Parts: sequence; structure tokens; C-alpha cells
Amino acid sequence: MGRPAFTPEAKAIAVRRTRARYEQSEKGKRTRQKYTLKKNRRKVPRVDVDRGPAVTPEILADASFSLPLEHPLFQDTRAAPCSDALYPYIHPPPYTERDKASVQERPFTNLEELETCFHGYMARVEDDDEVRMRERLKAKGAKFVSQLWTSESFGLKAYWENMKRAERMAGDDVDEVEKRMFVLHRRWAAREFVRLRTLALLE
Repeated sequence: MGRPAFTPEAKAIAVRRTRARYEQSEKGKRTRQKYTLKKNRRKVPRVDVDRGPAVTPEILADASFSLPLEHPLFQDTRAAPCSDALYPYIHPPPYTERDKASVQERPFTNLEELETCFHGYMARVEDDDEVRMRERLKAKGAKFVSQLWTSESFGLKAYWENMKRAERMAGDDVDEVEKRMFVLHRRWAAREFVRLRTLALLE
């Protein structure tokens, strides 16, 4: 005798029962979870700046420095940054004597305190900039900011390289304050590049 013929209704019932048993099995659960994750990933656009310049060991080393988070001067400057009080040091050297003497009241009394205040000021600039960048991502979308941030990463890398070049050319013709400010501006340029290039601002 041949196999009994199944009606379309019986076939449908058999398929549903087989599918139900599979979905309840461990293999079925794992397959369904994998599909769900993959499906959800496709729905979330991913920011991609991989076409930007490479993060070299040199620029990564420049970007790797600790901030004096517990220092009162750092905290005060970060909470209420005042660019006028830190002028001209918020800009890269060299500085004229007139620029240095242009502000009578300073929040620092020595080079160490100037460095601490500068870190606080730059940390606040970084905070504010990255808030704006995340808002732009939300408003414009991943594709737009991927192109924009890739372009900006080339500019930041070039700025860091220009800072290195200017520092070399200045040599010993600048005082200790300017030497230190060359280093600080160069390292913060490296930090901004690395944070953008690695998308650390989205973490």
C-alpha cells in the first residue's frame, strides 16, 4: 500500500506542529535570537569613519594623558570656563609680550596652575563640542555625520602635524611657558582626533 494522502488542511496542521516543536527547541531559540539581533542591527544606522586617517602610535601616545580631575582649579575652570582670563593661552603659541600682559587678573600664579586651568578649559570645550556632535547625529543621521566626521578627521590630523612642525621651528627661541603650551595644544589636538576617529564621543 502507498502512503496515505494528506488533505491541505492536514498538511497545514502538521507544518504548524513541526514549527512549534522546533521553536521550542534550544536550536530553534538560538536561531531566532540570532535572526532578531541581525534584523535589529540593520535597522540602526552605524556611524563609520573608517576611511579617515589612521591612528598612528605617535598620535595615540600624544592623546594619552591624564587630566587633573580632582584639582580645584581644574574643576572650577571646567565648570565656568572664562576664555578672557586665559587669553592668549587658549590659542597656540607664539605669544607677544603685549598679549601676555593684556589680562591683569589671572586664575593661576605659575606654569603648573596655568596648565591645570588650561586642561579644565579644554575639557569643557570638549564636553560642549561632543554634545553638539551627538545632537547633530540625532538630527542629521549616521550617513551625514559619517561623511562629515571623516572629513573633519583629516583636518584634525593636519592640525596636529602643523602643531608639531611649529614646535620644531620655534626650538629654543621661546620661553618655558610657550614651550609648555606648544605641548599642551599639540596633545589636545591629538586627543580630539583620536576621540573622533575612534568614535569615543559616542560611548
